[in-house]
Amino acid sequence: LRAGQTLVMFPEGYPTIEPYPSPKDDGRDFLPFEPGMIKLAQLAQRDGVTRVAIVPAGFAYTRLPGRDGWRVTLRYGEPHTITTRARPGEVAALVARVEADVRALSRPETPSGSGPITTVTGQSTPAEAR
Repeated sequence: LRAGQTLVMFPEGYPTIEPYPSPKDDGRDFLPFEPGMIKLAQLAQRDGVTRVAIVPAGFAYTRLPGRDGWRVTLRYGEPHTITTRARPGEVAALVARVEADVRALSRPETPSGSGPITTVTGQSTPAEAR
């Protein structure tokens, strides 16, 4: 992050379409988000120069009719920031805000009220998804 690179994380720990077993096998759409994404941003910012934006992203999956593949829509929401000295309550509030944004951005229809979004759509077969 300090080198200006992008880091992509699944804050729940598992993607939705996963060829290997995960705790999501019970049919829940989302696992609880973890605060590790916030901690990494705070650690990178300790140098006093780096500023990290936490950008929520949502994947909306639609099975392609009559085919063995998926249409995946990726949407980005408004970025969030946190200070290196944020209190535990502030960290928990940001985790909840990012989780709410990701849930809204992951809906098949265009989310309303989530601010400007960027949408990228593509198609893949199960072999490409691995």
